[in-house]
Amino acid sequence: MYGRPVPEIMWTINRDDRNELHSENTFTIRDGSGSTYDPSGYIKDWVSELSFDVNENFMNYLADTHGIDTNPESGEFTFDLDCVVEQGTNGEYNSERVNTRVTVRRIYNSNAMKGTTIGMIVGIVLAVLIAIVVVLVLVFAKATERWCFADDDYQYRDPQEKRRPHTQAQR
Repeated sequence: MYGRPVPEIMWTINRDDRNELHSENTFTIRDGSGSTYDPSGYIKDWVSELSFDVNENFMNYLADTHGIDTNPESGEFTFDLDCVVEQGTNGEYNSERVNTRVTVRRIYNSNAMKGTTIGMIVGIVLAVLIAIVVVLVLVFAKATERWCFADDDYQYRDPQEKRRPHTQAQR
């Protein structure tokens, strides 16, 4: 738009005028003057540029604010991006609505667990089970006095001691 007064430009999604995009952090909107058509600079273009990243925040915004299914099984969804320009009070000099359809293609997320997550869970469960089995075997060995827990009658004798070993006849 060009001329005076400066036009008001409002960006919306799916003609939802209650949720104007200037106030959202998900979108970057740059408004400013463009080309000038007279020497005094009175008549000039007014330009508004909208940009956004298609990321998790954007998908959540579309789903929460506009009720758009951002994870359809087909992997594709669309929405209309509207630009409403009004010049003067309630568009008394000029009013225009331009829209474009935006199509987003993505991979359907079935919310199933990833293989690495499943592998990690199985690994942790196996490690805990092995630790429990080891503790049970050690408790069993202690209770039955086996292996290193056995209380043998063997007594340590100093090798320097001059005692004779017991023989069959001495018993």
